[in-house]
Amino acid sequence: MKRKMKLGRRFTLHISFFTKFFTQIILCISITLLLISLSPSVLADPLPVYQYWADENYPPFEFKDPTGEAAGFSVDIVRAIGEETGFEINVTPHPWTEVKDALTDHTIDLSGTMAYDLNRTDRFVFSVPITTLNWYLYVPDNSSINSLNQLIGKRIILAKGDIWEEKLKGENFPAEITIVSDYRDQLKQLSTGGFDAAIINKPVASYLMEDEGIKNIKPSGQAISRLNLCIAAHISDPALINQINEGILIITRNGKYDEISKKWFAPAEREIESKMYRQIFFYVLLPILAIIGVIILWNRSLQKIVTTRTADLRMELSARESVENALRKSKQLYKSLFMEVPVALYRLDAEGNFLDFNPALQHLLACHDREMLLQMKLWDFIEDSTAGWHPDDSLPDSDYSHELRIQTYAGQIIWALNSYKPVKNNDGIIRYYNGSLKNITIRKRVEEDLLRKNEELQTAYEEILSSEEELRSNYKELAVSQQALEVSENRYSL
Repeated sequence: MKRKMKLGRRFTLHISFFTKFFTQIILCISITLLLISLSPSVLADPLPVYQYWADENYPPFEFKDPTGEAAGFSVDIVRAIGEETGFEINVTPHPWTEVKDALTDHTIDLSGTMAYDLNRTDRFVFSVPITTLNWYLYVPDNSSINSLNQLIGKRIILAKGDIWEEKLKGENFPAEITIVSDYRDQLKQLSTGGFDAAIINKPVASYLMEDEGIKNIKPSGQAISRLNLCIAAHISDPALINQINEGILIITRNGKYDEISKKWFAPAEREIESKMYRQIFFYVLLPILAIIGVIILWNRSLQKIVTTRTADLRMELSARESVENALRKSKQLYKSLFMEVPVALYRLDAEGNFLDFNPALQHLLACHDREMLLQMKLWDFIEDSTAGWHPDDSLPDSDYSHELRIQTYAGQIIWALNSYKPVKNNDGIIRYYNGSLKNITIRKRVEEDLLRKNEELQTAYEEILSSEEELRSNYKELAVSQQALEVSENRYSL
């Protein structure tokens, strides 16, 4: 029994020893694996920290948020670049003039929102652009200024340290230029009416005008300049800018740049769209709906009028159809009369060309080819030896008649009575002639016979008168002779 107890204690001691031994081995292995798994960055040297001053009044790129911290598009861009390329930033908001002076003195390392200009390259080195901005003239709503040339002699207000302060002063621009502390003050003073124009880029102006409730100024004309917005360092730090450029390339490829852009610019775009939609609703859709409502009410009131008017129109159409049918029948009757009447009828244009005629005229002129006759003039058939017929615009609007000696198409000579009337337009110009031709050849022959007989009778009468005179003369001579005879007889009787 004692032997068994000793063996049990020995076995327990062995188990306890091996448990402690294996526990220590496992602990050593765990520590080793933990050290191996540690990131090299933990074991590496601490990351460099760069001093980055942000413009406290340049939204949405850089500004001081309600907590007093720096925020904005450029701040997030520089932070993202640091995460990708291995540096940290200590960013604080300051007035822009202090930022620019500190970077010039190399008191700080970075500025995140500096417009590239060749005149600045002697003090600063610039990254590739992180965005591009358009600068506009902002003027009062009632101003007609829309170009830089129109600002000569005018009052211009600019923000201190802005690129356009440097440009206009460097060019000695001939205008009254006032410099204020920042862009917010610039826009506020322009809105009070004391200045003719301000020069500022549109995104910053839009944010500040919305924040200040400024609504009486506007961007005018086309953009006067388009400048690249870059991250800037002191002229002595090109290596830092190379690192910045590498980071810009990385965040552009991995999508972080787009995420930051959407964060800062999409809300503004949505607000602009929302404002635009509200304006469309109130100024376009609402009036249209009101007009539609008025139209519906007016339409209902018109329905009764339309119903009544429709009935009247149907009656009017029925009456008009009756009139048109009557006119159609009248026209057919007129055409029938025109074509079948035995009198030769015609219509001529102002030059005497045939426009229309009936078969009786063709028969009179002995020309049975209608198409050929339409190519001819009436006076082609009138003999030159007779009085010609050449009417003109001076003829009054009345009926005329002429006797014409006509040679028919077959060569026969006939006489015709030409009766016609000119039809004129409102200006007194003859449009056409309506007329008729009546064959008077037999009458003319009878008249010629009568004239000849009359001439014969006149000759006979004159001969009778001459014989009567001769008889009277002979009678007188006979009477004288008789008296002489009687005298002689008386003498002899005595």
